[in-house]
Amino acid sequence: MEGYDFGERTDLNKVFTYARSLPIEKALHPDTIVAYEYNNQPIPFKHGYTLRLIVPQWYAMASVKWIKQISVIDYNFTGPFQTIDYVYYPNKENNKDAFPVTTINVDSTIQKPLDLEILNTGKHLIKGDCLDR
Repeated sequence: MEGYDFGERTDLNKVFTYARSLPIEKALHPDTIVAYEYNNQPIPFKHGYTLRLIVPQWYAMASVKWIKQISVIDYNFTGPFQTIDYVYYPNKENNKDAFPVTTINVDSTIQKPLDLEILNTGKHLIKGDCLDR
């Protein structure tokens, strides 16, 4: 997925358009969409007008804005926004184990109300906690 936005990269001394790839299973998932409206209105420019990819349950950098081109490829995409930026580096001494950031890692939980708890009509306090502490 390639967007119309671009920028110069000082580490590679070149201009790149913003592009990311998805595994075919995620791209074809019924919840992954190319959006052209938001609340029955065209998507605002700052949110990706005219077309924006929406990839639920993945971090937002996968939801490419200002879509220019969609390509289907049969090789690993190696654009810098997938292989240098937005990447996990699990082995600090060796970058060969690096992999792209994809699925959102939930680090919080709602503790109140309890799951499936039936509440009366009215205002209720929702309490939670960060799991990362």
